[in-house]
Amino acid sequence: MNDSQIRYRPIQSSDYVAIEAIIRKSWKYDQFASPKIAQRLSKDFLTSCLANQTFTCVAIINEKFVGVIMGKNKKKQLRSLKYLSRHWLAVFPLLMSKEGIRISKLFREVNQVNKKFFKNTPIEFDSELAFFVLDENQRGLGIGKNLYQLFLDYLAAEELTSFFLFTDTTCNYGFYEHQGLHRLQEENLYFPSLKETTHFYLYSNKK
Repeated sequence: MNDSQIRYRPIQSSDYVAIEAIIRKSWKYDQFASPKIAQRLSKDFLTSCLANQTFTCVAIINEKFVGVIMGKNKKKQLRSLKYLSRHWLAVFPLLMSKEGIRISKLFREVNQVNKKFFKNTPIEFDSELAFFVLDENQRGLGIGKNLYQLFLDYLAAEELTSFFLFTDTTCNYGFYEHQGLHRLQEENLYFPSLKETTHFYLYSNKK
């Protein structure tokens, strides 16, 4: 497959269902949640990202969504009321069930790890790579590198120099090391309900 068969463009509303599906698969929500809750978690994650993004790009092959990247210029701090309302519409049903409350607690623990990373890192970041995922069946074609480069091009155009990202061992975190990013922080978190440990990382282009 050559680059001419791959299109890159900003996210459109018609992409949402496909993005939610790839989030659900990549983040393995069905391993610790019922199908109904897994679907809501995927919608919640997407809407929370869209509420803050200032840059989005998807990769399309034969009109099929295969990857997405989102970034945020922290100087602008956009808060889209449209996506915020959708986010809360996705969150509210989660908090109305025992399963949803249990899983929400897991995510709060992850957020605490992220806050700890920031507390222990003296760098003042002006941007964030907020979300980046590629269909595992499309790896090795250069799509991920192209999406990442488009994000870097956006940073250059906005005159942003320092970005960070959170990732963990459920993701292809080795990609960031291959791109020359620096691992600034790491911490392990054991989830008793899942009976497994996940390793969380903070990466940046600065150190």
